[in-house]
Amino acid sequence: MKMKELEARTGIGREAIRFYIREGLLPEPVKPKKNVAIYSEAHVARIRVIKKLQDERFLPLSEIREIIRSYDANEPLAPKFRGMEFQLAARLGADALTPISVAALIDSTDLSRQDIDEMADVGLIEVDRSQNEPFLSGQDARLARLWAALMAAGFNRAAGFTPHDLEHYHRAAGQIAQEEVDGFFEKIPGSRSIQEAAKMAEEGLAIVDEIYTLLHARSVLEAIARRNADTAESEESSESENVTV
Repeated sequence: MKMKELEARTGIGREAIRFYIREGLLPEPVKPKKNVAIYSEAHVARIRVIKKLQDERFLPLSEIREIIRSYDANEPLAPKFRGMEFQLAARLGADALTPISVAALIDSTDLSRQDIDEMADVGLIEVDRSQNEPFLSGQDARLARLWAALMAAGFNRAAGFTPHDLEHYHRAAGQIAQEEVDGFFEKIPGSRSIQEAAKMAEEGLAIVDEIYTLLHARSVLEAIARRNADTAESEESSESENVTV
């Protein structure tokens, strides 16, 4: 992609992009011709990392540069496993999913603006309003499409379901993730590199996801059985009372 598209994709201007390149925060673009520079998805992902570290952690550029340098050099983990989340995100493909405008997503699905707003209210997705029109990251767009699939399966407003019904999943996922990360950081050998730790986390996530899927399905079946048993017991009790009367 050219500079104009990179600006549109990231929401920052060309002067800032050139500054990041000069400071070693971004790799040099490919230059097939003297006055032509081609940027890649790696530039988009790296700029998002920089913005995230600045906006959410308020880190200075000097510390951001050190995080990126350690990451690129495949050095052992820095204190507090600094920068590992970006390596893991890349392994999980979170940064590879193409962002999409909210308008385009609504046009291509049965989603409404209300669905998007409610998903954002619950915290399931985050709407990027830094550009001319609202955008969703590729990962958040995938979540929104899954809600559309749930609606198509019958879990829709007509049946009384809204995105707020997903709130307990979001809450539970956050709680489980915090416990997982605390245990991981406490037990993993500090001598591992960022890449080694991220690979371990990637493989562990895939296995744990399958374990959770099985446990979830089993728990749902057990909950249905208990509910049916309680209903049957209630009906039998009611019939017995009617006979006695």
